[in-house]
Amino acid sequence: MKQALIALAVAFVLGVVITPASGARSSWWDRLAACETGSRWEGLGSTYQGGLGVWYGNWDRWARRFGLSARYPDAGDAPRSVQIALASWAYYNERPRPYWGCQAVIGSPG
Repeated sequence: MKQALIALAVAFVLGVVITPASGARSSWWDRLAACETGSRWEGLGSTYQGGLGVWYGNWDRWARRFGLSARYPDAGDAPRSVQIALASWAYYNERPRPYWGCQAVIGSPG
C-alpha cells in the first residue's frame, strides 16, 4: 500500500497518469520491459537497471530531479509504476529523448 501511495504521488508530481486505464501507453512500457529485461522490474545491473533497462546515469538524473534519489537510488529499487512515470516523463520532456534498443523492435510510444 505504501509503495502504491508513493507511486501515485510521483505520478501526480510528474503530471503522468498511471492507471490500468492508461492503456496503450502503459502497455508500450510493458512491451519495452519484456524486450529489454524479460520484465524483471527489480533487476539491478551495473549499467542498465530496472524493468526498462534504464542507463544508470539517466536514472540518477531523473530520480534526483524529482527528489527520489534517497528512496530509489537505482531503478530496480523503484516499483514498476515509478519506473514508468520517470521514464515516461523523460521521454516526453527531455531532448534528446532517451532511447532504448528495443524501440527498434517494438517502435516508439504514441
